[in-house]
Amino acid sequence: MSIDPSNALIHNDVTLRPGSLRQQTVISQQLRQRDHFVSNPALAYIHSLAATDTTGGQANARYTLERFSRFLLGSTFDRIDWLMLLTSPTLIEKAMAAFLIHRAKTKAKMKGLFYDPSRSLKNLHINPLKKALLLIGDYYYQQQQISSSQLTDWQDSIEKFSVQNQTQHELDPGWLAPIAIEQTLTIELTSQAQVMLEAFSCFCLRPCIERMDWHSVLYAPVLQTSMQSFLSSRLTMKSSDRKQDYAPATADNLLRMLRGVAHHAWLSESISVETLQRIKAIKLPRGSRQSSGRYLSYTDVDQISALTFGTIK
Repeated sequence: MSIDPSNALIHNDVTLRPGSLRQQTVISQQLRQRDHFVSNPALAYIHSLAATDTTGGQANARYTLERFSRFLLGSTFDRIDWLMLLTSPTLIEKAMAAFLIHRAKTKAKMKGLFYDPSRSLKNLHINPLKKALLLIGDYYYQQQQISSSQLTDWQDSIEKFSVQNQTQHELDPGWLAPIAIEQTLTIELTSQAQVMLEAFSCFCLRPCIERMDWHSVLYAPVLQTSMQSFLSSRLTMKSSDRKQDYAPATADNLLRMLRGVAHHAWLSESISVETLQRIKAIKLPRGSRQSSGRYLSYTDVDQISALTFGTIK
């Protein structure tokens, strides 16, 4: 790889020897990052929030846009080649270690801390992920797609796994290619196990925000319908016998971020200024706030009664 000292991507604070392997690695990473931001307006928008000097802003934007793109793409763990992992116990150990170390580094960065393996790898909530992976092994065994010995090897690898025993990780985010045809795993997971399994799957395949074809979504009618469906789906997951509305701040926050994504798509000349103006003209229902003295559903009354009566002796 030839190094051009006039390359604008080489920052002044890089004092490495010209042509060194480390310098070439830094430059290649910067080039890949630039190309990724040009092709993915959502990542470009999140990166632009660094100018506000707040990590919280970036984290909030990534979290919201990841949930929105996940809603459109569906569960990531349905795109994992589980059979390949089930027959490679050593590989699943490497994948779990790489995922947890990556998660610890990300959390340390968000908190403005340095990554310290002796401290950052604690309290990572590994058990929900282990339970989910064990259920996947049972599922494929019940489907007669793996043998009893393969199931035993899988269970031993999962149950004995400890991230503290992993001195290094060899896998980077997006190391696994998704399967061509999406599958549906009919397994029952707790909410925490499902969150951890989805996070692990996103590490293997790349996050939804990176796999999303944003340019197919950035049309005003499509985007408006997608946002309304996403906001409504979040309410249907709540147990209630009364129709609810989402809070105005929730809709405003999502709309503001998607307008930012559209703006960066326009900067990269992926959409026209007319398309950008139509997206900016989108208006969502304002929703409503729950005021004090609001209506209590039967579910709310049952929960309050259970708590109240439970304290009476």
